Amino acid sequence: MDIVNQIMKDLASLVTTKLLAAIVAAILVVIAGKILLRIMTKSIGKMKVDTTLQKFLISAVKVVVYFVAVMIVAGAMGFQMSSMVALASVVSAAFALAASGTLSNLFGGILLLMTKPFGVDDYVAIAGEEGTVQEIGILNTKINTVDNKRITMPNSSIASATVVNYSVEGKRRVDLTFSVGYENDIERVKTAIRATAENHEKIIDKDKIFVRVSAYNDSTISYVLRVWCKTEDYWEVYHDMLEQVKHTFDQVGISMVFPTMNVLMTREN
Repeated sequence: MDIVNQIMKDLASLVTTKLLAAIVAAILVVIAGKILLRIMTKSIGKMKVDTTLQKFLISAVKVVVYFVAVMIVAGAMGFQMSSMVALASVVSAAFALAASGTLSNLFGGILLLMTKPFGVDDYVAIAGEEGTVQEIGILNTKINTVDNKRITMPNSSIASATVVNYSVEGKRRVDLTFSVGYENDIERVKTAIRATAENHEKIIDKDKIFVRVSAYNDSTISYVLRVWCKTEDYWEVYHDMLEQVKHTFDQVGISMVFPTMNVLMTREN
C-alpha cells in the first residue's frame, strides 16, 4: 500500500507540476500574443492595401498566434510536439483538399485586392458580364448590371479572366455608325453629323470629333462618328447622338436608307 500511495503522490505531484507549467505558459503566451497582435495590427493598418485585405491579414495573424499558443501550452502539459505537428499537418491537408475551391477563391480575392484591377463603383466587363462593382469580397465579387441584376462571381474565375475597366480612365469614346444613301453628298453628311456632335454639351475634347466614311455598302454609305465624354455620361451621349443625328438629317434633307427587298413575280402560262 505504501508503494501505491507513493506512486499516486508522485503522479499527483507530476500532474500538478505540469498543470502549473501549462497555466504559466498560457498566461505568458496570452500576454505575448496580445502584444504581437497589437504590433501586427498597427503594421498591417499602415499598409496601402484594401480594408478587406487588411481585415483578412489580421485574422490570419490571429489564427497563427492562437495555433502557436495551443502548441506551447500542450508542450508544457507534456504532449509530444512532433506528434501534434504531424496531426496538425494531416488535418490541414484534409481541410485544404476539401476546400480547394474555396482556397482558390480566397487567393484570387487576395490577388484582386493587391493588384486592384478595379474598385467599388467601377463599371467593368468580366467573362462576358458587365456591370457596376458593388462589393469586392475575399471569396467573391458582386456586380450590378444596367438592368439591376446582382451577379456574384467567384474570385478565382475573375483572377484568370480578362478584365475591362471602363471607369478607371475617367472618360470614354463613343463610336457610332450611320448609314446614308448614295444620293447624298459626302461632305454635306459629314458636316451635319459633326455639327450635331459639336452642339452636345456633354461631349468633351470637341477638337477630337472624328467623322469619316467607313464603308461602301450595297445600297448605303456608312459614316463613323467618334466622340469623347466622361465615363458617367457615356450612355446618355450614345443615345442622344443616335436620336439627334436623325433629327439633323431630317432637317437638312439627308435620307437614311433602310433595308428593302424587291420581289419580282411572274405568271406561268
